[in-house]
Amino acid sequence: MSDRGAAIDFMHTFLPAAIISHLDTDAFILDSTSFIDEKMNQRFADLLFEVPVKKSKEKVTIAILIELKSQKDKFIHFQLLEYVAMAYRSQITQKKKLSLIIPVIYYHGKQTWAPGCIAEFFKDVPVGLKEFIPTFEFIFADLKIKSADEIAAIGNSLLYTALQIQLLQFLQNIDVSVLTGVFTRLDPDKYGNYINPMIVYLFKYIDSKQKFNTFISKIQEPIKSETMTFYNEIITEGIAKGKAEGKAEGKAEGIAEGEAKSKTEIVINAHANGIALSMIKNITGLTTKEIKNILKIN
Repeated sequence: MSDRGAAIDFMHTFLPAAIISHLDTDAFILDSTSFIDEKMNQRFADLLFEVPVKKSKEKVTIAILIELKSQKDKFIHFQLLEYVAMAYRSQITQKKKLSLIIPVIYYHGKQTWAPGCIAEFFKDVPVGLKEFIPTFEFIFADLKIKSADEIAAIGNSLLYTALQIQLLQFLQNIDVSVLTGVFTRLDPDKYGNYINPMIVYLFKYIDSKQKFNTFISKIQEPIKSETMTFYNEIITEGIAKGKAEGKAEGKAEGIAEGEAKSKTEIVINAHANGIALSMIKNITGLTTKEIKNILKIN
């Protein structure tokens, strides 16, 4: 969402109309500040948009916290409370005019999650003490509750494609036509530098060499070339590194050991880049057990 068009469309897609109606989203400024501390950086990434309020000299800060682990967090309210407090403290420290902060949690996990409100943690507190509960509002943007029509209405091709890729996790049967269809609206001339990260994500759904070959045959340029280059780099880097390590042993069987290490490096490299285990099995000729042993997973 560092892309301006994607950011604007994100706000219009996930923020309530009642909030958008007050904001001049076209005039937003991306703030490079982050308030993610060490406790939060394993779970969230954040983006801050300074957005003018229509017919006013005021502005608001929309803090979008992108949920990284796609898992429910029972105590999300308290993390948000700390985050918002740090954001206001920063404004005060910098002697800025205080601007309202609107926290937005972007959630794209499979589990159903309705965070509720912070008061639910203190249901048994007597009425006379409830005024001390630190209540505040936030927007919970859940990708899976968006309808197909709402997603289709997104004008920015980068945001549309990115969301379509994330929506794949909710499908039970994903064939090649679904994967190739992800890129139907992406403008490669404008967003070519985003293709590789998207391919990395797609690789988890390409679980056989046959599926990969079919995908390659149906995808358009330059995405086809980018995919092949990325795929070949994974294999080539693994082979080169493995052989170099084998020869470094200085033994007569160094080449043979190098080939074995090449497969190990291919497994590690491919898995790190999101390639499915079944696909790695086809590439290397190793068994599933051998691959899992290399990766040290069950």
